[in-house]
Amino acid sequence: MLESPFLSRLKSNRVRLTGPRRAVLCALEKEHVPLSAKDVWTLCRDAKSDLVSIYRILDRFEKEHIVDRIELGDGITRYELARAKHHHHARCEGCGLIQDIGLCIEDIDRKVKAQSGFELRFHEIQMTGLCADCARTGK
Repeated sequence: MLESPFLSRLKSNRVRLTGPRRAVLCALEKEHVPLSAKDVWTLCRDAKSDLVSIYRILDRFEKEHIVDRIELGDGITRYELARAKHHHHARCEGCGLIQDIGLCIEDIDRKVKAQSGFELRFHEIQMTGLCADCARTGK
């Protein structure tokens, strides 16, 4: 079985691979949606980590560029694996579904620099509305 590129990155950065760290990485690799620290903790209960430890692990993983921090405007910080392709998320106000949106404003970095001289290093777009099911049922 091939080793996860995220696990390889942690090893190459000499991050100790404790049981709880492996459990968090495994949980994030299995899920394909952004997860809150509490969601990760729930998925990692067998690792016998407390919620504070999960926050510390996620913070360390963010510093190692293993996870991206996701803010969707609802006061809940979520995390997902730092996959190569840049994308955004939309959150349904009806049911809470979070959906990956694989598009971005074309050439936003170049346009922002041309207009203001500001050189973007990161951007995040918050999208909220109703998913197809909630829009259809009128939630």
